Amino acid sequence: APHAVQRPFGFALDLRHSNLDFSSIHCSEAIRIFRDVSRRNPEDASGLNNLGIDLNRVGDTTGAEKALREAIRLQP
Repeated sequence: APHAVQRPFGFALDLRHSNLDFSSIHCSEAIRIFRDVSRRNPEDASGLNNLGIDLNRVGDTTGAEKALREAIRLQP
């Protein structure tokens, strides 16, 4: 799907429905996973992109911007 962002473990997030209400527990777990992915694979733009999306969801706009800027730097 053109609006999908690949996530680890083979599932995708459809950005056309990104206004769905995700619980903070799920976002916190996703953030933990994506931080770990980013530490293990610092050149992986997709992990940073997904981290930025989930940080934004929980209101960490500063962290989200940092992660998304780095993802763009790695994969313009």
